[in-house]
Amino acid sequence: ARRFPVFSIRAGKGIGIIKKAGLGKVGMPDIYPHILKNIEANVKEVLPGVEIEIFVPRGEEIAKNTVLPALGIEGGIPIFGATGFVEPYTEGGYKHVIDFFVKGLKDVIGVSTGAASKRFAIEKLNFPEDKIIIAGNFVLYAIERSKAEKKVIFTMPAKICDMLGINAHEHFDFEFGSVGELVERMKKVNYEGLKAFFGTLAKELSRKTDADVYVFDNCGDILGSSGSTTFRL
Repeated sequence: ARRFPVFSIRAGKGIGIIKKAGLGKVGMPDIYPHILKNIEANVKEVLPGVEIEIFVPRGEEIAKNTVLPALGIEGGIPIFGATGFVEPYTEGGYKHVIDFFVKGLKDVIGVSTGAASKRFAIEKLNFPEDKIIIAGNFVLYAIERSKAEKKVIFTMPAKICDMLGINAHEHFDFEFGSVGELVERMKKVNYEGLKAFFGTLAKELSRKTDADVYVFDNCGDILGSSGSTTFRL
């Protein structure tokens, strides 16, 4: 802060800038109004004229590891006056967060069941990072709520079984007595048979949701898909 003819607050380095409509005035720093009012009211008690700069050390770096760029906040983090963490413990709360994300994606949306399938979609298929959300157990809800022209589901073997109401234990034997036994079983795995099986599941889920579907294994290789094994916008 420094003395100034009038009271002024400006955003410095590390503060997020609004880039999309619906979050506030586009081009302005994302600092909540009540924060500015509180600062002004308290500072004016002792200094009528002062310029205050609000900044966040490493704010831009931190923001890159959040969903802020996808929401339309660039260059840093918002100033909420709270922790900034949203933890939807209820089903309604989780769905509310999903609604917020999907409404801004009009051309294409990718919905993943978790962090791994999201990472594989970005790294293996070059899917746009700002077009994909993690929906956990609410993938079908997110797809249903989305108005995007193109919808894509990224999932893992167990999750696609869950979405289709299939008990994986009826199709696969997961029991083994030792690591040695597991290794011997892995040597006998018919990988092409697995790909055919999960390819069939991907096509069935695609038929039910009208979305493209990709199933990844734990290494990020495509175990099954509803169509092409590549992605194009």
